[in-house]
Amino acid sequence: MRFMVARTTEHSDRKPCDEAFEATYTRHDERNVTKPENIPHYKGESDWWYSEGENHRVERRHIIRDFPGATDWFVEIEDIAALMAFVEKYGDVVICEAWSSGDHGCKRLEIYDSWRE
Repeated sequence: MRFMVARTTEHSDRKPCDEAFEATYTRHDERNVTKPENIPHYKGESDWWYSEGENHRVERRHIIRDFPGATDWFVEIEDIAALMAFVEKYGDVVICEAWSSGDHGCKRLEIYDSWRE
């Protein structure tokens, strides 16, 4: 199974772990409104939303647009034993949805190497 991977302490383009590989994907930009004019910061303007991205749509009462060709770091973990070996090697790992991935089934592994709350 393919997971996005990042470190809590790393906010750069550096490789987060030995097993990571860079891959392209379609990034989703999803907002919790039904139309761009409803985002308070933009005070009724919608042109900014449609000027970038593609496949603008409304799903589940959220506006969404796609940005194909985004890149991020991923790891391939084949089974639970491999996941446990990954945790053993890197320490605490947070598993969550990778909402920006465009694939709502994609999970993200965060190597939890520092407190972040």
